[in-house]
Amino acid sequence: MKEESLAALGRGLTVLGAFSAERPVISVAEAAELLELPRSTARRTLGTLAALGFLEPAGRGWRPTARALRLAAPYLPADPVPTLLQPACDRLLAETGAACLAGTLDGAEVLVIARALPPQWLARHEAAARLPAAASAVGRMLLAGLPEPALDHIPEPRRPGLLTAIAEARREGFALVDQEMELGFRSLAVPLRRFDGRVVAALGLTLRIEAASIATLLTTLRPLLEAEAARLADRLL
Repeated sequence: MKEESLAALGRGLTVLGAFSAERPVISVAEAAELLELPRSTARRTLGTLAALGFLEPAGRGWRPTARALRLAAPYLPADPVPTLLQPACDRLLAETGAACLAGTLDGAEVLVIARALPPQWLARHEAAARLPAAASAVGRMLLAGLPEPALDHIPEPRRPGLLTAIAEARREGFALVDQEMELGFRSLAVPLRRFDGRVVAALGLTLRIEAASIATLLTTLRPLLEAEAARLADRLL
């Protein structure tokens, strides 16, 4: 593939990767800033993605189409978000009353791929499509599934304490975060493993501190999370 073709592919993937719940539409100016290139180049990139069916006009900008979801197919085959993980989150919300989410690791962040929130949380938390991996229970559980060399990117100021928490999550098989992500909230997460034992995602519950003590999280909610993870294991590829 020619160098220019590779560069164009990279620009297109960069733009597609920038869409999120917080940024559902991207303008030419925003794309130019994102790519650090002239607006003319950004306009051509957006136009190419639109011609391929990955974007469609939205006011003065562009938004992704359903076709863009196909890019995730090799990563999470058979589209498990709606068919597996979303129903799992819905079941846990109904059973526990806790917010439930499933996520995968994307660099230093958790990409939320399924979630179920209590009605009173929707206005505040609906748009949280990404979470910091270091401070969230789901994130720490995902980091615990990585080999040691993959953790070398952790910044020095956070490294000792975070490595200890990751090692504990790996040893115990769950991650617990008590008011580190957000004051007043506790979270618990377990790994989602595919048939060969590889961690491909994590499943977590979050409650207000007055709704559940740490003991309740560990003795009552953890078995429910682990049972759901076990139920999914032979269906994750």
